[in-house]
Amino acid sequence: MNGEVSDNPLQPLEVDDADYISTLQSDRPRLMAREQKLQHQMRKLGSKRFLFGQGPERMQINTELMKLRSQLSEVSKQLNRPVVWYK
Repeated sequence: MNGEVSDNPLQPLEVDDADYISTLQSDRPRLMAREQKLQHQMRKLGSKRFLFGQGPERMQINTELMKLRSQLSEVSKQLNRPVVWYK
């Protein structure tokens, strides 16, 4: 605690707020591009889903949509966006 680094993995690390904010700001363009790409993929799959009836193709599309939604949710959290079901 006297400026020494602890070997205890349970001890929280002190993070400089300015460094943290700087890292978030520099990462933001990449995250926004990822967000747009995921939204585009979801729209494509969403429109394709209605072309199929009740078959395995539709189940596969739904599975892919769930994966993309999960990824979009993580990116949105990092961007500090409000929770939205689908744009």
